[in-house]
Amino acid sequence: NDVKVVVQDALAAQTPFVVTSVDVGSDAKTSQKITNAVKKVAPDLPFLGISEEEPGSGGKVFVFAIVPDSYLSSNISDNQLKADEWVLSALQKYNGRGGGKPNSAQAQAQSCDDISEIYNAATTFAQSKLSDTKVDVATK
Repeated sequence: NDVKVVVQDALAAQTPFVVTSVDVGSDAKTSQKITNAVKKVAPDLPFLGISEEEPGSGGKVFVFAIVPDSYLSSNISDNQLKADEWVLSALQKYNGRGGGKPNSAQAQAQSCDDISEIYNAATTFAQSKLSDTKVDVATK
């Protein structure tokens, strides 16, 4: 699917974050291109991409996320959405390993028999972090 279209649709719908599948295998360089594209289109939108090395195989899964700095400022409660926690929580059931920073992170799991569980975990985690947070998005 076209990530730009997904992100533009999310902006139009005022969705607070995006969790979507992307087809990059487990290529970190390609994931960087995608996150850079997301930042251009939607600099204030948290984004998590899920990529299967071989879609439908039950094999390796790669997850990467970016969270804008506006979500990480110190004046927001401890209940912050952080990219490093987000990717690990998405892969928790599948013993995912990885990490990064609060604004950018990646992780992978060696196997996953149900990709929808990763979607659900990532979505639930983001909703729980953003439910009571009013984000003050700086306008440029």
